[in-house]
Amino acid sequence: MKEKGFLKFFLEFLAVIVATIAIIVACDARRVFAADESNNHVGKKWYYLYLYAKQHKPIDILIIGNSHAYTGVLPERFKEQLNARCFVLAAPGVQMDDCSYMLEEALSIIRPQLVILETYPINGYVQKELNNQDLSDQFASFANRRNVRLKLASMFKLFRLDDIPFAWSATLRNHDIIFDNRLLLKYNRAHPSAPQYDPRQEYLGRFARFQTGLTEATLQRYKTEGAPVDGSTIKPGPDAMKATKRMVKMCRDRNIPVLFYTIPMYKEHVTNAERWHENLTPAVGNHYWLDLQLFSDNFGPECFEDTYQGNQHMSIPGADQATRVLIEFINQINER
Repeated sequence: MKEKGFLKFFLEFLAVIVATIAIIVACDARRVFAADESNNHVGKKWYYLYLYAKQHKPIDILIIGNSHAYTGVLPERFKEQLNARCFVLAAPGVQMDDCSYMLEEALSIIRPQLVILETYPINGYVQKELNNQDLSDQFASFANRRNVRLKLASMFKLFRLDDIPFAWSATLRNHDIIFDNRLLLKYNRAHPSAPQYDPRQEYLGRFARFQTGLTEATLQRYKTEGAPVDGSTIKPGPDAMKATKRMVKMCRDRNIPVLFYTIPMYKEHVTNAERWHENLTPAVGNHYWLDLQLFSDNFGPECFEDTYQGNQHMSIPGADQATRVLIEFINQINER
């Protein structure tokens, strides 16, 4: 009798588990708990990168990074000045580990002539200890990648074991919208398909957000409070070093040259920029490196997002100026 009772309990328990998984899978398939994708520029980047690969449109220059890259580079300038198609593949808040898997998936479908690695993700993070917004950003980047095989191969590197189900399921990640965002839930129920993009559009991955520069109030804070970022404290940890070497090896194995690129913050936003450069040198090695933080005096207040927070991006005028410097740097390399 005890064996029958245990078997009945086990079967009931199993049925509950199977039913729960089925509900989660069904909600994911119908995107009931999808995040707000009205401005999902990461998903848009992957859509157009795969589209260009399918159409055999070459990507001559591929830029990999985080929000500094997609706000600090205007890829259309490369077409105008280098006659090259440049694509910015970047996601907000990600670290170098995620960048390495973005690069791996990109190189599975395209073969650029140059890969540019933005250096802001090279820092002292520990990938398996990401939490809060950092972990949320990692989930979002992972969710937007398309190659299931490569995602399966990377998930144990990117996430703790108990975070992996959340990485795969929007229902698990976003189920709280049933209480917090009924309007989004209603929209999702009426739109069970992913956002559609115009395949006729030329989209190269930029997401320049900031139209204007630093205000007088923020400039005054630099005078009274000093720089919010101390470059001497930013050092690549073991995870960043390993991921950077992995990216360089992927490119070397395909005979693709690598260029490192540091997009600047305002000159008074960062102190000890030279020490920051020294700290990153072991990760960069002997590759070409354009570190514009060392030349931030050349970029005025109009070139930067109006913020005193540690993470400062370029404005559209700043991105335009920095992109032109980057193109000139590439021209100089090509002439050597």
